[in-house]
Amino acid sequence: PQAHYDTTGEEILRQAPDITHFVAGVGTGGTISGVGRRLKEHDEDIQVIGINPPEWPGVEGLKPLGEGHIIPDTLDQSVVDEMLPIDVDEAKSVSVALSSKGLFAGQSSGAYMLGALKVAESAGAGKVVTIFNDIGERYFSTGMWG
Repeated sequence: PQAHYDTTGEEILRQAPDITHFVAGVGTGGTISGVGRRLKEHDEDIQVIGINPPEWPGVEGLKPLGEGHIIPDTLDQSVVDEMLPIDVDEAKSVSVALSSKGLFAGQSSGAYMLGALKVAESAGAGKVVTIFNDIGERYFSTGMWG
C-alpha cells in the first residue's frame, strides 16, 4: 500500500485535484488501500469504491494461492466506503469496447471502467477516477477477444 500512497495517490491528486470518487479493484488490497488513504488525507469526502464481482468471491489477488477467503493485512477496509458488485460478462464487454478505442485492457480493467461509469451516472456532478492495472494479453486463452 505504501508505494501506491507515495506514487499512484500523488499522481492522481496532481492530475485530478478535485476528484470526488476513486474506483478500484481489491486484488490484494495494495492499490485501493494506499491510494484510498492518500486521497482521504487530501479530502475525507472522497468516496473510495471497491469493485466486487459476485462471481469472484473473496480477495481476488489471493486466489492463485488458494486463499481467496482471507483478508490480508494489506487491505485497509477503513478507507473503502463501498463495495460495488459488477457482472463479469458486462466487464468483458466493456474490455472489448475499450480495445476498439485503442485501450487493450483486461477484464479487471473492464470491471473498473464499468464501475466508474456506474458511479459517474449515480453521482451526477463530480470527478470519478479509476486506473487500469491489467493488460488484454493476459486474457488470450479465455476466448474474450474472439
